[in-house]
Order: sequence, then C-alpha cells, then structure tokens
Amino acid sequence: MTKRRGYSLAEMAIVVAILGVVLAAVYLFFFQHSDAARDIAQSNRTMIDSRMAMDEVEGFLRNAGLVSASPESDWHPVQMAAKESITYIANIEEPQLMGPEDTLTLSRDDQNRLVVTDANGDMVYQGSISADMTLSYLDGNGELLEPEVLLSQAGRDRIRQIGALINASEGGSTSTSRTFSPPNLAFSGGTFRFDDETASRGGTDDENFLYEDFETSSPVFAWEDSIELGVGWVPVWTEDFESSSSWFNNWIFYSEDNGRIQRNGSIVPHGGTYSMRMDASPTSIYSLNAGIWKTDLSSFDENTDELRLHFWWKGYDEAQPQDGVFFPEYTAESITMLDSEDFSGFRFDARGDWTYWNSAYGNIVVTEDWPYDGNYINMDSRVTGQAAQNRIMWESDLSAYSASDDLEFRFYFTDRGDQNDNTATGDFIGLAGVEGISGTITPVDYLYPEMYPDGTWLLRTADLDAAVPGGYDWSQFRIVIGQAGDQSTTSQFADGGISIDNVSVWENALADTAFNDQLLGGDPGSSWEEASIDLDQMARIFSNPFSADYHIAFCQYDNYAWGSDGIAWDDISIDRSDTTILGWTHGAYSGNDQWMASEHASSHGSACWSINAGDDYDSGTHHAWLETPEIDLTAYAGEDRISFSFRHQYEWAGDGDGGQVLIWNEATSNWDLLIPYMGYYTNDIPGLSTSAGWTGSTSDWNYCVMDITAYAGQTIKVRFEYGLMGPLVGDGWDIDYCRVMLGVDWPQVIFYSAGEEYADWWITSPSGIGDPAVAGEGSRSAGNDLVDGGLWDTYYENNLHNALVSPPVAFDNSSGSFYYIEFLNCLRTEIGYDTGYLEMAAFGETIHDTTYVGIAEWGGNSTDWWTTRIYLAPYLAMVSSDTVVFRWRMEADGSASSYGGWNVDSIACFSSTVPLPEIVTPIGGDYTRGDGIVYIPADEHVTSRPVSVQGISPAMVPEVEDRRTHAPLR
Repeated sequence: MTKRRGYSLAEMAIVVAILGVVLAAVYLFFFQHSDAARDIAQSNRTMIDSRMAMDEVEGFLRNAGLVSASPESDWHPVQMAAKESITYIANIEEPQLMGPEDTLTLSRDDQNRLVVTDANGDMVYQGSISADMTLSYLDGNGELLEPEVLLSQAGRDRIRQIGALINASEGGSTSTSRTFSPPNLAFSGGTFRFDDETASRGGTDDENFLYEDFETSSPVFAWEDSIELGVGWVPVWTEDFESSSSWFNNWIFYSEDNGRIQRNGSIVPHGGTYSMRMDASPTSIYSLNAGIWKTDLSSFDENTDELRLHFWWKGYDEAQPQDGVFFPEYTAESITMLDSEDFSGFRFDARGDWTYWNSAYGNIVVTEDWPYDGNYINMDSRVTGQAAQNRIMWESDLSAYSASDDLEFRFYFTDRGDQNDNTATGDFIGLAGVEGISGTITPVDYLYPEMYPDGTWLLRTADLDAAVPGGYDWSQFRIVIGQAGDQSTTSQFADGGISIDNVSVWENALADTAFNDQLLGGDPGSSWEEASIDLDQMARIFSNPFSADYHIAFCQYDNYAWGSDGIAWDDISIDRSDTTILGWTHGAYSGNDQWMASEHASSHGSACWSINAGDDYDSGTHHAWLETPEIDLTAYAGEDRISFSFRHQYEWAGDGDGGQVLIWNEATSNWDLLIPYMGYYTNDIPGLSTSAGWTGSTSDWNYCVMDITAYAGQTIKVRFEYGLMGPLVGDGWDIDYCRVMLGVDWPQVIFYSAGEEYADWWITSPSGIGDPAVAGEGSRSAGNDLVDGGLWDTYYENNLHNALVSPPVAFDNSSGSFYYIEFLNCLRTEIGYDTGYLEMAAFGETIHDTTYVGIAEWGGNSTDWWTTRIYLAPYLAMVSSDTVVFRWRMEADGSASSYGGWNVDSIACFSSTVPLPEIVTPIGGDYTRGDGIVYIPADEHVTSRPVSVQGISPAMVPEVEDRRTHAPLR
C-alpha cells in the first residue's frame, strides 16, 4: 500500500492565503452591512423626530383663531405671518376673558426647538426636538399668499389654510408636511359670534341670509291696525278706471273742438293701471272737456244723509274757470234724428246717397261677417302688405239746419287691429267740399283705433256743426269716413281694417251742456293731490237733489296737450259717513262688493272686516277687494327683514271661491301677489282667474305672515281680494289685526293631532323650570313648553303637534360655495315617544305638507344647549330651489310627561367659502339627569303619521312679568 505524506510548505502557504481571502471577505461583508443598519436607524429616528415636531406644531396651529366668545369688533385672528413664525389669537381657557395670554407666537429658539410665547413674553410651551420649520399660507381658493401680501392686516385676513414643513435632520432630505384649515380663520375680517369651542362661521366673503337671536323683547311695528270701529267714510260708488265696462257704461263724454278724453295707461296713475286724462289735441285750439259720471243716489237724501265726493287729481293746467268739478246743466231735451242708414239690403248697385273711393289695393265691402246688426261696411286692404286708402261719403240735404249749433253724427265703430294714422289720409271723420270724396277734407274727428278693444263695437259721436267751414253748402252736406292700412281683415279681432254701422245725424240738445254749478275749482299740481267735496251740501246749494240718475262732471279747459296742459283724475268715490274701520277702502271689480265692518266675530278687540258680516255671501260671480291705508316704508332701506301679518278665518264654497293677498308695488305700478311663509293651499282658484290663494275653510282664526322686505323704501298698500263663482255659498272671509313688523314675524302652524291642538311656541327669557335655565345666547330664546289656556306650566302638552315656521330664505350667494343652517339647540323630550323634526320646503305660491323634506330629527333630553350646524346642499338639491322655508316641528304622544319641549336660539342661515364641520349632536354634554340625545339623519327617518294643518298662530313674545299669568293667544 502507498502512504500519503503531509502538506508541503508551499501548500500550507496556499491554504493560509485562501483562508485570509475568505476571512477578509467575511469581515468586509459584516462591516459594510453594519453601516447600512446604522443609516436606517438614523433615518427612522429623524422621521420620528420630524413627526413629533410636526405634532407639536399641529397641536397649536389647529387652534389658530379659536375663540368661544364674541369679539366686539372686526375679527383679525392672525397678527403676524412669516416663513419662520406666526402670531395669532387662540383663547381656549376662559372664553369670557380675552387678554395678552390669548395672543400666541409660534417660532423656533436658537437650538431649533419649538417655542410658544404669549403677548406678555411669558413662555407657554418649549419643545425638546430640534427641527427646521417652514410655514406657508393659502387663501380660500388654495392659492399661496406671497410674503409681501402678508405684510398687511388685510392680506393676513385672507388666510384660510396654514401649511407647515418640518425637517428634523441637519441638511438631510427627510421631512414632514401638513396643511391645516382651522375653521375660525374663515371669519377673518368680519364681525361674528361663536357658539361652541370647536368651530364657527362668517367672514368677509361669506353671507348671512337669516339671523334671529330672539333678543327683541317688544316687536317694532312700522304700522299696526287693530281693526276697530270708528266713524268714517264708507264708499258707495267707486271708479278707478280699471274696468273698461265701467268706462263705457258709467260715463258720458263731452268734448268741444279738439278736446281729448282718454282712459289712459301711459301716465303713472294714482293706483292701478289706468286714470282718466283730459287735454287738447292738436294744440293751439281751445277745448272744453268733461267726463260726466253717472251714479245712482236714489237711496240717499241730501237733507239727512252725509255724502262726500272724494278723488285724486294731477295736471299741468293753467287754472281756467272751467276747470274742476261741476253739476252739469242740460237744456230741455230735444233730440231729433235727421237722417240714418243701417245698410240693410245695401249693395254697390243700390247705395243711395253713398259714394265709395279707394286706391289700387283699397277694399270697401258691405258684409254680414261677424255681424253687429245686419249688414255693415268694412274697409281694409285687398292684399296683405299692400297699402290702401278707402273713403266712403254720405251726402244729405241739411240746409234746414244750417243755423243749428248742435248737430251730432252718431255711428257704431269697431277696428280689427288697424294701425293708427290720425291724418286726412288715415282713419278719420271729415267733411268733403265741392271737390267731393277725393278732394280736400275738413277734419271732424280722428278715430284713434288703438284706444279701443279690437273687435268691440262702440257707439261713437262727432260734433258736426263745429267743423263746418264758412260758406259751406248745407244742401250737399258730405260726411266722409276714411281708413288707411296695409292689412286685410281676416278675423273679428286682428290684422287690419275698420267697420261702420248704423250711422245717423241728429240735432241733439242734450249735447249742449252747460257747466256753471261748480263744486270745486283749482289748479292741481304735477303730483297726485287728494280732494274731497261735501256732496250733500252742494246738492242743497244748487238745488240738485239725489236721484237715480245723478250726474257729476269732471272738467278741463285749455289749448295744449299733456305735459304742457291737461288734468288727470283717478280713484274717484262717493262716500257716506258711517261706522267703519278708518283708513280702509273697498270696492268691486265685478259683481257686488260685500266687504263690511262687523262685530260679529274677532280675534283681537271687538271688530273685524268681513264678507257679509257673518252671513253667507251672495251667490253668483263676484270679484271684490279690501285695501289697507297707505303704509309708509320710505324710512327703511331693506337691509333687515320686514314682514306683513294678519289674522283671518274663512269658509269658501267648493265651487271655485277663494281669497288671496296682493301688495301695491310703487316702483312698477302693479299689484303683486304676496305669498305667505307657509304658501297658499292651492294655485288654482277659478274665482281668482285660476291663481293662487286660500279655498276650503278654517276651524278657527289663523295667523298669516308674509315677507315684504323687497318693498322697503316704498309707500305700499295691501289688498285682500276674493273671487266667487256661484251658485254655492259660504260664510266668507274675516280679517283682523294687521301689522308690519321690522324683523321676522315668526308664526307657528298647528296640526290636527289626536283631537288636541296647542299653540305652544313662545319667545321669552327661560325660567329654568322645565325649560333651560338660560337662553342659548343672550337672554331670550324660542321654546315649545306652554299650556294652552290657564297658567304657564313650563311643560309641553300631551298630544301636541305644531311647528315654528321661518320666513323664506334665499341661498343666492354666487361666491359662497357652502350653505349651512345653524342654531342653538336644547331638546327636552321623552325619549322614544316625543320627537322634534327639522324640515325644509321650497318657497313658492303653494307649499303642501307633502313637499317638506326631512333634514334631521331628535329625541331625548339634554341638560344644556349645543350648536346644531347642517350642510344644506343635499336638501337644496332635493327641493330644486334656492329659496326655502324651514320649520321646527314637534310631535308628542298622549303619555304624561314633564319635559320642557324644544328650545332654539340664534338661528342663522349662511354661506361659507370654506367647508365647516357639521354638528348634529351635543359635544361633551352631561346627560346624567336625562335620557341623552338620539339623532336620526334624514335618510333614516321613520315616516311620521300624516299631518293636516289646522291653523297658524303667532309665536308670542310676552313680557317677563306676564309669563305665568297669560295664556298664549289663539
């Protein structure tokens, strides 16, 4: 066998070398990874330090601007803002006190540790971690504010977010950054109030749409009327010129030469849309105009009854003796028809004394289309769009009457939408001379077709003798009627043309009327002036006893048109002295006016306005109005709310009868529909031309409130209008106690509920028994905790079901990105049985209970107030409107309870340019004495039982000393 020898020296050297390389490799491996591990550990420590340093900064910056009390001046939470430090206000200890200790400066010391000092220089906090700190500042749009902007207070007031960058390593890249949005910075630059310690609202770019703190113990009224009886004037005949039928049926018009009398809508009337205007046209020719009003005074005796004539007038007149109000004096009646033509059997080949003339496209035809009385003449264009002139001439021998000074031409006239061309080549009545129908025309009158309703036949007259030129041949008396236009007559009412029928010539002594018995003369100014005349006295002076056909003339004489001359008249009435409600007026648009002052019922005092004084109203078609005195709002600019409210009860028949309320808009000279906070119950009342209003009936007096802020600066009037269709009848409408309040007038709606209803919301200072010991803010709040009748027991009633209703709130700030409702809340109810609901509906003409959207509901018992703030965007989207009303509705079952009900204070609706946290339940409350609070959001609402409105009552505002002696007014 062969034996192996040991390692040689060379071999040993090789082995040692290999081991060295291996050991070196092992050593190098472990040495390198140990450095890496140290680097990772250092990096973790740096990150932790950065985060800890950031936490230190965050703990202070999140409180930037935090104040729980209301500053008394504009709010400037950030006093200094730089990259390395910030000085701001943060009061978190004693909200009732504000001192130097509440102004903090956050910076770094010489070892780069966080240092916080107050305005006295005292140390508030010193950190232990060294770190670089860089601060940045952003506005409400998230845009960076440059350092030069932050040098001014106005620039610092724009801060909405604070950014912090913390780097705890020396020159390394490890850093932590965060951006904070302290809610209270949203109020920079604005005067505001804070309700809780966590967040607030307001600011320069934000807007309050409603704020109510209930602190006004006695409401301020711009106008108030208790509706009590007094001796005053009651209208028995009225004329406001709004009705065309009254204009045609109740007036006689007398005009000499070139006078003009119009039911005019172009000048601003005293009220409504129309007035009666008198002037001369054309100018330079003197004319006497008289509108003679036909009234029936047969039920009055001038020796025993007191009547007055009351009216408004204005003008640009030169005070002529013939101006004013007169009793007209008629000569002995002597009316003789001299000639006539009714066009019966009338054709081109048998037209008697008539001659026709027309241009190329003229068209004259005797027709029975849309007949007035058999045949008549129509003049128009044969081709639409082609201009045409037409004339017809009637020739008569009137030589026997050449000495007469009272010849009258009468005819029935209608236009079909004809254009207005008041010349001898247009629409006119005139006299032809020896040249005949195509020659020169002496004008008698122009037809003014635009003044009259198209398609309506009217009896018109013209004074012939006044127009006859010297040397005229009366044996060939040629009356010409002319028409010009470019439209064919295609319907009774439109396109073009005029029609004539039943023409006649009269010697009419009645037209020669004298105006010598002047009741009132004068020169009215260019603004509307009120005037009145003792009518019974004047009747005795001029021996003109009251009768069934009693005429009163309103006269004007001069030679210039309106603007240089003329008189306008409006709102004329004959009033009797009687027991009434002073300052109010009423009348009928059509049918009977059944408004009267009555003591058959009332909700305030002893009287009310009523339809037929408690008896059923008359059947048939009637449309009448009741109007308040003028209400002066010229001293108010509209920055604050103004509300109109009244009490009423009604019973309307089910065949289309109903009522509504309107307001006179001085700026537009229109009557605008007023809408209650709660809306009307229908927008389709046939008796009111299918517009909105109340129909059906109430079981008791209701309280109605309407927002009239938009009419600040005006002098307003309010009208209560009713419309009846017949044949059914009802008890009608009673109106009582009206007022205009500066601020929000808060009504509450009462619902039917288990047979017992209560008006239980009051605005007062809490007593601490049942309700809270203090108000949520200030000294007064609104609470639902009174007894209906008897003494105040501080607890709400069993089976209660009612709601406090807000005015309309318009969320219309285009720059406000976020809309909120906020109020101080204190709920004291029996948990599981009684509930408070916050609800919202779109404001409009009608608001039914089914249109209210639930926002939230609460149940339980709180020992203190808390702020409720809710973001409204989802609910505004649900009702599809920016203008809404809110209601705080409470419902209680029949079980016995001793709870103070629902209390609210400091209600605010506002917009914010930054999002604010919602607050729906108490924060940090102590519920050891109660059940706690259960909050249910809108999407988890349990459907409540159907509700039916009984009525609306005011939220009462009692004086403190009356709290336990007066029951709420129903």
